[in-house]
Amino acid sequence: IAVSCKHRAQVQLSFWANINIIFIIISYMSFTSRLVVSSWIYKARSLNASNHLSTALCRLGYDNRYCNMTTATNRSSSSSLSSFVVTPPTIPSLPVVGVDSLFPVHRIYCVGRNYADHALEMGGDPSREPPFFFTKPADAIVPSNNNNASSGVTTVVPYPLATSDLHHEIELVIAIGQEGTNISVEDSENHIYGYAVGVDLTRRDLQTIAKKASRPWDSAKAFDHSAPISSIVPKSGFKPGKNNGNDDNDGDNNQSDCSEARIWLSVNGQERQNGKLSQMTWKIPEIVSILSRQFHLQPGDLIFTGTPAGVGPLQKGDLVQGGVDGLEASVEFTIVTSS
Repeated sequence: IAVSCKHRAQVQLSFWANINIIFIIISYMSFTSRLVVSSWIYKARSLNASNHLSTALCRLGYDNRYCNMTTATNRSSSSSLSSFVVTPPTIPSLPVVGVDSLFPVHRIYCVGRNYADHALEMGGDPSREPPFFFTKPADAIVPSNNNNASSGVTTVVPYPLATSDLHHEIELVIAIGQEGTNISVEDSENHIYGYAVGVDLTRRDLQTIAKKASRPWDSAKAFDHSAPISSIVPKSGFKPGKNNGNDDNDGDNNQSDCSEARIWLSVNGQERQNGKLSQMTWKIPEIVSILSRQFHLQPGDLIFTGTPAGVGPLQKGDLVQGGVDGLEASVEFTIVTSS
């Protein structure tokens, strides 16, 4: 009996010893794993390569000091997309004819005085002087709903602040689809996604003041809703001779030649502007090439290419319509009282 009890006691001691050993092993593994994970988080933070990973691990309960450090890093990191101090603006975009996806607008460039007759009416030199450019903000676009008949919504443009002399300027618009700098004239076509027609609305009184004082035109050109524009037409859909009695045009021509395509604008049904794209001083390939020597063109850039003669004032209630022959989109909007 004594031997049996002694054997039983030894078995019990062995059992509890094994349990203690297992507990020690588990504790060691847990401690080691926490050290390893904490080390990973610290290294990720140090390399600024995995803030999101370390944030996720921190939320699972691993070492709060690194969680605090990660939070501080996220606050100061410009690459973090998790939060903003103010609500970020939406990306301006335009519909594309025949495509469900949208065309995102990156920047808007405009060519000044690119038609000789317009340069003359504005008191400028109609000679082939180097082109100059000004810009509008991307969110100045006002997509024209007339290209979507099912919408049933009329496009409206509020009469802008700080002016009593708002003018219309109808223009062909180039939509850039491929980035580039120092683009050759011959390669310009490869960087064009498509075309649209737009109206460069101008606060002429403010422009006159700026010109006399040799100041920039921003207040005259870059105001809210200053760029009503049609849907984008992929370049294969732009057939410049289509509405000019040229039925032989199969669309395989170089669209940037523009043939003798007419560009026009009417106000309340009365024609105001009527010109031809061939009258542009600087042609489309030249515009793209020259602009790319000054700016890194990006997909989403729009280039307003200048306006023919006939610019004039707009009043509240005016219906503005414009287009380019052969372009399967047009622009239409009504000037309304600012709310």
